[in-house]
Amino acid sequence: MKKITLYLSILLLFPLSCRDEDLAPIAIPEKLEKGAFPRILSETVREYNIRDLANAKYEYTVDFKDVSGGKEIARYEIFVRFQDNTGGTSSKAEKLWKTFTPENFSPQAKGNLGLTVVVPFNEIASLLGLTAADVEYGDRFQFRTVVTTKDGRTFSSANTTPDIPGALGGFFDFSILMTCPLGNLYTGSYRVTYKTPPTSALGAPFGANPGNVTLTASTSSVRTLTLKHLGTTNTTVTLTFACNEIRVGTITTARTCGQGRITIAQGAKTPFSFTSDATFEVELIDYATNGGCRDAKGDLLQPTPFTLVFTKN
Repeated sequence: MKKITLYLSILLLFPLSCRDEDLAPIAIPEKLEKGAFPRILSETVREYNIRDLANAKYEYTVDFKDVSGGKEIARYEIFVRFQDNTGGTSSKAEKLWKTFTPENFSPQAKGNLGLTVVVPFNEIASLLGLTAADVEYGDRFQFRTVVTTKDGRTFSSANTTPDIPGALGGFFDFSILMTCPLGNLYTGSYRVTYKTPPTSALGAPFGANPGNVTLTASTSSVRTLTLKHLGTTNTTVTLTFACNEIRVGTITTARTCGQGRITIAQGAKTPFSFTSDATFEVELIDYATNGGCRDAKGDLLQPTPFTLVFTKN
């Protein structure tokens, strides 16, 4: 396959005017290849809701950029494979899911020919021989698309320049994450307390009274917040609400006693509710690595479990 080289040389063919550049062809010098690629126009969130797989789907709309507004496209193919990221054996090799031809294309918002593609979980799972029991939070379906022009040339992510998926909005490859969206749950102001106040030579991990924090959504199932380590230094905490349990990313603090930094790790994973976000708990282990810090006797600080309680304000 030959590398796509696209030059938007509209000004060489048309006088400067107020016409929409998306409606004009892409002019390519004769000595170079004429390329084509799908361009993303709109899409839903790239995820499948594990709690509602019967209705889980992803939808996107693309149009085709070529020298004639998409009329050079003979075939648009979508391939898919499954990536088991959770220690299982459910990964599946790539298969062709669908092939679209000009009969499926229609003019889109920017004037070029294109189409809307609906990707239901059940259809993709059936193709790959998967059931609901085979998928878990964090697994992914990986999709690859290929455009074939009427003269038989093919274009994909394997033979495009960086500008295609970047500045030009090209959309060849994508993935869909298995997740459990929270909606508006677990956001906003929470009061943080200790279930049992922990003690150590350096003091409680987040001060005697951690106080109020704000949970912010970074994705549909991940929340971040800031606590003050030892009551003084802002430290980011990441909470992943993984369908049936809360997962806490390792917390790396700024404190060291000369042998790396103190880290706080997750203890036992705790459950949470999809019907009420009024309160939840996370179990942590202080001094998962102690940074070389010692107590008054000169002994290295040992891993110390503690529990944070979050109560919505």
